[in-house]
Amino acid sequence: MPADFPNELVAAGVEGVTTMRLTVARDGTVSGWAIAQPSGNAALDDTARRLVYRLFPPGSTAPADCRVGAELTVTLPLKFFLRDSKSAR
Repeated sequence: MPADFPNELVAAGVEGVTTMRLTVARDGTVSGWAIAQPSGNAALDDTARRLVYRLFPPGSTAPADCRVGAELTVTLPLKFFLRDSKSAR
């Protein structure tokens, strides 16, 4: 399990998808992000927020391929599943 996936979610067998929306400004910096569609589990959504914040902190520079000279909004579904579950197959 990734270090930031809460042990209590693993123990409870919690899985789900949190969809995040990232905004990349004209200059290629990440100008913001928010939950576009929650998973239905607040702890799982908090885990998704922490993950996106760690990977794309506000003000960080997006990869060169994402710099299109205009504001860009990307929807990113984050699927959390346990390795031995049917969802993982």
